Amino acid sequence: MIGSSIVRVIPGKIEKMGSVCGETEPQVDRALARIDHTRSQAILNLINNPEEFILTIWGSLLSKDRSCKFRMGGSNPTLKERLEGKVHHLTSNRYFKCDGCRLLESIIPPKKSVDGGCFSPEYGKSKGLKYSVLKVEDVISKISRTNQQGQIINQIISRNQLARACQPHLSILAKAKYYSLDPFTNRLLISWYLEKVLDKSKMPHLRKMYYGFICGNDGYFLREENNYLKFSELGQIDRKTVFNILYQLFGLFHRLRNYDLSFHTIDQNTIIIENSPSRYEYDDVIISSEITLKINDLSEAGITVSALDDPNQIIRIYRSSTQPEKRFENKSFKSINWNRHYELSSSPGTIPESWVSYKISEEGFEREQILAFLYANRMGLPLYQSSFDIYRLILLLTSNPEFYEIMVFDPQLSKIWASFWIPSEYHRVQERIRSHQACLYHKTESLDACPLATILTRLTLRCDIVGHVWSLLKEVYNS
Repeated sequence: MIGSSIVRVIPGKIEKMGSVCGETEPQVDRALARIDHTRSQAILNLINNPEEFILTIWGSLLSKDRSCKFRMGGSNPTLKERLEGKVHHLTSNRYFKCDGCRLLESIIPPKKSVDGGCFSPEYGKSKGLKYSVLKVEDVISKISRTNQQGQIINQIISRNQLARACQPHLSILAKAKYYSLDPFTNRLLISWYLEKVLDKSKMPHLRKMYYGFICGNDGYFLREENNYLKFSELGQIDRKTVFNILYQLFGLFHRLRNYDLSFHTIDQNTIIIENSPSRYEYDDVIISSEITLKINDLSEAGITVSALDDPNQIIRIYRSSTQPEKRFENKSFKSINWNRHYELSSSPGTIPESWVSYKISEEGFEREQILAFLYANRMGLPLYQSSFDIYRLILLLTSNPEFYEIMVFDPQLSKIWASFWIPSEYHRVQERIRSHQACLYHKTESLDACPLATILTRLTLRCDIVGHVWSLLKEVYNS
């Protein structure tokens, strides 16, 4: 187990190892092997006994050291050095290190800057592989149990039973235990849990977090690095590119539907594009593409975890609220309406298929109602089972005019696009998307100035949009 430890480093070597940092093959391999072991053990603990692991994560397995003097090479000279006038250029050989700093220093090549860039070990089995270190400033590790969610779910169900049809897991979620985490811990734990889930299906749609630790007041991630693009940075887009993105996006959310993954924030960093090919099979569909979607930022996400040995132990982890939860009253949820819709029957005597929708009431979409609508995600309640997130993600994609034009005018894609909306609202949606595109053009692509959620106000949204579109994509694949 990795606890807080201090190693005295002297010029040119580590006392325990006796070798220059990052300059011998065994040292690099040992450090990476220890990081892999820590991650594997964390994932195993999270699966077997999630509640116990969440409560003890920083006291048992991962490094959290406020007294480290190295601070990933960014520490200031000590007060004693200042008084004595011995302020020299900082090197790793003059400071006590925490466990996290020591491990990463063993991997990073000497004299290599890691600020905002990537690096590759120069020795060992991982020579040539790309990594990057992400620094998160002012991390305050916070893990707390919250108890309001069950009461809120029961009140929502009592007002409209269709809420249960919209989110099949609502009864289970009413009995779950909810833990709010700080963004750093939240991102690390959900990343590691998703890594296990997606690896089972051989889905390469997660930017891996290899390691995380807290040093001083800051947190550090060691993560996978490659050639990444934002959706807005896509070059020439054609029909094949659009289909490849849709198959990956909806296949991914279809795979994760039982875990109720939800994002509080959707922006250009939520899911990114890796400029490398991928090929795998999921649900009898072979997905092959020259680009690969990657979940990137899970800082504000939420996910449902169940214990492997005890299926009744349901844990919901999510990012702690930035606003006091008591500020919101249960009556705010009166603004959410659910309705059932029936498809036209394909043959006489058959029962027509139906689906459930949700939307904000026709009374308007004032600021209070916006907060109420997003309150569910803020409290870790995935009322719409990824539906609201997938709507925002598809709107993020169609913010690109070239992507939008292909979706709307291609014969096959246009049918899929039209199925997102009810006919009476279709033209209103298109007008809002064009206005959104114009807003982005004038605001230099700032989603803060042109929020995606405003496009969806007072629109009828399908609760089953993930499964519905995935079935349409399978029909295209099999045709």
